[in-house]
Amino acid sequence: MSDDLTRRAWLVGHSRRMIAVIRQNIGFAIALRAVFMVLAVFDIATLWGAIAADMGAALLLAFNGLRLLRAADA
Repeated sequence: MSDDLTRRAWLVGHSRRMIAVIRQNIGFAIALRAVFMVLAVFDIATLWGAIAADMGAALLLAFNGLRLLRAADA
């Protein structure tokens, strides 16, 4: 945080990257849950498979969000 107005362009770019990552995360999470709902309807998915996929997705989404830290000092 600073009161340097020259960093305003960086801030706008960073916020756009952040919105893009948020949309990716939401889209991936909804798609994964939709896939498991369809698999559950056809009695292919198990509860443990859905739990494992959800935990794996949570880790992937967290790591996807951490990509923004790499560009924080740029």
